[in-house]
Amino acid sequence: MNEYSGLRARVFLRLMCLILAFCLCGSLSPGVMADDGAPEEFLYGDLNADQTLGVEDLTLLAKHVSGWTDPGVFCFPAGDLYYDEVLDLSDLTLLAKLIAGWDLDLPIMPERTIWVIGDSTADQYYIWKNGEKVVQTQSDGRDLMGWGYYLSSYFGEHVKVYNGGSSGDSSISYAGIKNGTARAKYETILQESKPGDWVVIQFGHNDENRKDDYSDSGSLVPDPAHGIDFDWHDADERTCLIDGLDRPSFQAALYYYYVRPLREKGVFVVLASPITRFVSDQTRANFGNPNYSKHVPYANALQDLALECDLPYLPMMETTVEYLTRAKAERGAYAAASLYAFENDARVTYDGTHPSHYGAYVLAGLYADALCERIPWLNQSKRAVPTPFDGVIPAVWAQ
Repeated sequence: MNEYSGLRARVFLRLMCLILAFCLCGSLSPGVMADDGAPEEFLYGDLNADQTLGVEDLTLLAKHVSGWTDPGVFCFPAGDLYYDEVLDLSDLTLLAKLIAGWDLDLPIMPERTIWVIGDSTADQYYIWKNGEKVVQTQSDGRDLMGWGYYLSSYFGEHVKVYNGGSSGDSSISYAGIKNGTARAKYETILQESKPGDWVVIQFGHNDENRKDDYSDSGSLVPDPAHGIDFDWHDADERTCLIDGLDRPSFQAALYYYYVRPLREKGVFVVLASPITRFVSDQTRANFGNPNYSKHVPYANALQDLALECDLPYLPMMETTVEYLTRAKAERGAYAAASLYAFENDARVTYDGTHPSHYGAYVLAGLYADALCERIPWLNQSKRAVPTPFDGVIPAVWAQ
């Protein structure tokens, strides 16, 4: 037995002794049913998902806390009794007390916020009616809305959503990297996000369209050869040579202007690739097909950055390509097209990039699923049944 294995064994034995001490102080039974107030997806403390609380749950948690390489399959959220996204001795102690029958005031699930940073595909849109600025409805204009508007439909009361999507912005203009004047939404997120919150960052649409323009409203390009140059920045100057221009790479800018300042606050950062466009020309045989080739370098850059910085990555390009492909195959090209806004108020042609209201609702569901798959804590507040869509479901989807 090597030194590490011996230490791990000693820690595990101490933890098990602690468990037994708590259990012997109470009336331990084979299992204690969790109360009715537990979240629907799992029972509080039920790591092995057998609908009871017992020694097997304690053993699983003790193995994880003591660093076993393979502690066994278990439900992470059920063991995170203090809602801090860490399984540690405090969770183990509380679980032992619960099984021993102690009368406890349990930790209250904290309210947290998902902050969205992105472009027009995430933004929410307004219109003036009777002198008042109101959110556009499905019947207004060209049926335009971003997925960030509907994300809250998929989460319960403990998760709030701030939609910081900003139409027309790229990674450079949103943070004011060139001219030093950031969007108000960027400043709000940096100032008001709290430790334990999540920030979802999705860029690519506008960066890829203006990749040769390094102006105030321009964009940045990925550097597939070098990724992040962690020696690139200093206190006075944030520049590096990329493509012969004196500008940061897409990855470096995301890191220094988004990821690092947020993580320094204790905020969890999530990177997402851009949603796919679609072929909007109704005269073409491939009408309704995904159109994402320009996205690929940016999706790769975001994934590389996520791996390098140990961040959750949402492959939304791939996810939406698959969804759109399946929609066309099963329901036809106009089912795929109905997920996107019209090109103008005449509502005859499609713009190929921006979601419709129903499309935004569907996309928000895909985002919610991807987030919950990678962030176990969020499963506790994901609605078993989302808030119903408040508009008219397109006929091709209502069948």
